[in-house]
Amino acid sequence: MTDRFDELVGEVDDPRERERLRRVHELLLAAEPPPDIAVGPSLVFPKHKADRRRVRPLALLAAALAVASFGAGWLVGGREPAPERVVTMDGVGTERDATASIRLLPQDEAGN
Repeated sequence: MTDRFDELVGEVDDPRERERLRRVHELLLAAEPPPDIAVGPSLVFPKHKADRRRVRPLALLAAALAVASFGAGWLVGGREPAPERVVTMDGVGTERDATASIRLLPQDEAGN
């Protein structure tokens, strides 16, 4: 490997900065390349038939649990009471065509 420090760095006026860059450059040249990563067997789908028979029921069970969790959350939460009053708002000035509404809900236990 050739030492192309001057070509890579160019002109650096500060001698301390140039020396720091020179040390970093030498460390990079001395470092070995990273090892090759060997690709192992797939963890997604087993190769043996006996293992494949276990994956499908587990995947179905996981899907059923996900659907059940979503359904339970939908049933239990997220319901707002009907608004007591709706205040409509209209735009002014250059935004005269803008519209909006504010839904005023009943007061909750915290006084909000």
